[in-house]
Amino acid sequence: IAVLPRLRHSKETAIASNNAGWDVLLHLPMEPKGSDVNDPGKGALWTGMTSEEVRAQMALDLDDVPFASGVNNHMGSKFTEDESLMKDVIKDIKKRRLFFLDSRTSAKTVAGRIATEMGVPSLDRNVFLDNVRDVEHIKGRIAEAVRIAKKKGVSIAIGHPYPETIAALKQTLSGINDNSVRIVRLTEVLNAKATAGGGAAARR
Repeated sequence: IAVLPRLRHSKETAIASNNAGWDVLLHLPMEPKGSDVNDPGKGALWTGMTSEEVRAQMALDLDDVPFASGVNNHMGSKFTEDESLMKDVIKDIKKRRLFFLDSRTSAKTVAGRIATEMGVPSLDRNVFLDNVRDVEHIKGRIAEAVRIAKKKGVSIAIGHPYPETIAALKQTLSGINDNSVRIVRLTEVLNAKATAGGGAAARR
């Protein structure tokens, strides 16, 4: 469960998710391209920030999302291309012993490479489930995630709590586990990656 910071129910959502046994991530807002029409929201990191401002904002955001074991970017198509600032972010994540999931909102993201270079556990998104809010379309994206998992060993899908996404998942989840693919937590993928020296998850 990835929780946006600085919202009315951020803390209680993170606490409830943790109490339910879910992994909790800080869904860290980052500057997108075209920010004049795409607002990343409260608590965002901007490319005009200093290193100190980035660290201070991350501290506030993590405070707002208790029990976070990892961080992933919300938007960030511009910010994740900035090598210097992403080093600041990953350095802070390393200090807190968290992991990073790159939503890959830009093909030019440097986040995963920097995380690897700095020895921070990281994963990349393979499939966005619900850029189109249509049940049949989302079911097709779930099928694509299954196909990638079978081919590469693991596939990471990101979706939102839209009614359409929930409906598509309810209609497909039972069939997925019958299809030689298991649905697992991100932490399970990271543990398998660490145990295999990067083998299992590195095939993505």
